[in-house]
Amino acid sequence: MSPTSPTSAPSAPNPTSAPNPTSAPSAPSAPNPTSPRRARAPWHVRVLAAAAILLALHVALAFALDTLGLVESLLSPSGLRALAVLPLVLGLYAVRLALLFVMPGLVFAALVSAGRTWRARRAHRAQARQTPVPRA
Repeated sequence: MSPTSPTSAPSAPNPTSAPNPTSAPSAPSAPNPTSPRRARAPWHVRVLAAAAILLALHVALAFALDTLGLVESLLSPSGLRALAVLPLVLGLYAVRLALLFVMPGLVFAALVSAGRTWRARRAHRAQARQTPVPRA
């Protein structure tokens, strides 16, 4: 039997065929304020928050290494104590490199972006105040 004959069994719908008109795509719904997914802060706010967190982490690691006696352990004849604090030392220097070489550029770019955004919003508000509202 040929596939076009009326006595052939119905086949499964072809996924590459035209979509079913009864299953129209749903319109995007309004955001649910109680949903766990929230709007993200602008990138310049996130960069400034990351810089503050890195600075706090740097200070905390420096105080922790001072409390553990890093310098004394490096000067002692037994290097076992120095090996114990090695992960903290590596973390401290990784954070320090990020603070000294990466964050200044990111913070500068974030401040420039925030300034441009602020000026654009201020100009938009000023223009909106000057535009007369048509009365019906």
